[in-house]
Amino acid sequence: MAGGLQQAGRIVVLNGIGSVGKSSVAKALQGLITEPFLHVQMDAFLDMLPAVYQDHPDAFSYETNYEEGKALVAIRGGPLGERLMRGMIKAIAAMAAEGNSMIVDEVMDGGKWQSYAAALSKFKVQVVGLFAPLEVLEARERARGIA
Repeated sequence: MAGGLQQAGRIVVLNGIGSVGKSSVAKALQGLITEPFLHVQMDAFLDMLPAVYQDHPDAFSYETNYEEGKALVAIRGGPLGERLMRGMIKAIAAMAAEGNSMIVDEVMDGGKWQSYAAALSKFKVQVVGLFAPLEVLEARERARGIA
């Protein structure tokens, strides 16, 4: 163990809001890196929820408000959603412990980074913030049929 880091998988966390391009960047990185990096998508974990919990206060609920004609969506997590996200972080740690390197596609809100830092302290983790102009994000959302 060099520098206190466990010889295990490496983790790259791509952090950014929806439609910023996390999945596209992850796929591009997979094509560039010679070592196999798994693409772990937060959306894949959210899709594990039964349909009835896709917009439910126990999991995640979405409230749309309008400000200056623009839709703003507030996401609220309930106990099931919080448990799901804690499980995702622990699953990432378990995969890394087995030697899997990963590119994690994530939207970190609030204190989620503290959970990541605690669970992944034994691994080499790089966090990359992705940003795009609002007009680009809105166009991507419209193209996806979201906005």
